Amino acid sequence: MNWLLYIYLVVNGQALQTSIAYLTTPLLNVALGVGMFAVQSPTFPWVAIVLAASFSVYGLLKRYVPLDAIAQAENDKDMRQWEPLNSMLLR
Repeated sequence: MNWLLYIYLVVNGQALQTSIAYLTTPLLNVALGVGMFAVQSPTFPWVAIVLAASFSVYGLLKRYVPLDAIAQAENDKDMRQWEPLNSMLLR
């Protein structure tokens, strides 16, 4: 049923609604877990909120910074120099 509705909505020009549905699914899963199964988080998820906010600000800034596709690709390539540091911090 899920995939039939998904395909129907996309084919009929409702891709935005489909995207919003898939975006809100994890939030609904958390709400159901808390409401139905009394799952509790030990603390408020500050790190998750900061991470989500940083992705949102990055997307907003990337939208308004006037760079063409080649310049953006060059900028992303320059960020790869930090990958070893990121890997070390994750351990």
